[in-house]
Formats: sequence, structure tokens, C-alpha cells
Amino acid sequence: MKPVFDENMIKEIYEDDSDLFQDVIGILMEKLPEELAVLQKAVELQQNEEVRQTAHRIRSSLISSAASESAVLAGQLEDSAAAGDIAAYTGTFPGFKFEIDRLITYCVNHDYDSYFE
Repeated sequence: MKPVFDENMIKEIYEDDSDLFQDVIGILMEKLPEELAVLQKAVELQQNEEVRQTAHRIRSSLISSAASESAVLAGQLEDSAAAGDIAAYTGTFPGFKFEIDRLITYCVNHDYDSYFE
């Protein structure tokens, strides 16, 4: 299993600014549960455009927080919804949700200073 955060991306985006990274993660943790609920409902209702738009918003947040594995899956959701491929995004969503749950659990239980040492 890949790490939740891409350490190289963190260093590239945030350089030595651990406070900024922690602020971004705080905003992500504040918004992500609500966005995930919107996405899950859109997937269940097979609302292609809502899936695409929500996955895009989530993906942007994940990229800026260096959560690359989750961002890749969000991109797959976005692309399959844009193509109208309901089977693809309904098949991808469980793995995406698992990664997001893993990300949230990690963020709740860890500090981020080790990325800046």
C-alpha cells in the first residue's frame, strides 16, 4: 500500500513551510467529509455531471495536499463521469472511498513534522 502523502510532492509544494501544509490539511479535513457525501450520493443516483464536478473539486484539493494516490482515483472518477461511464465510476468509487477513509484516519492520528525534517 502506498503512503497517504507523497513526500516528494510535499517538499516540492511546501518547501520548509510545515505551518502552511498543516493549514491546507486542516481545510481539507474540514471540507472532505461533506464533499465525499455529495460524491457518494451522486454516484448512487448515477448523476454523471455531479460526479464529474465533485470529483474534480476533491481531486484539486487532494493534489494541493500532496495526497497523490487519492488524487489519481478522483481523476479516474472525474474522467469516467465525463465519459458517461457509470459502470467505471461506480466500480472505482469503493476504492476511492477506502483511500479517503485511510487519508482521514492518517490525518487524525499523525503530525506532519516528519515531512519537514
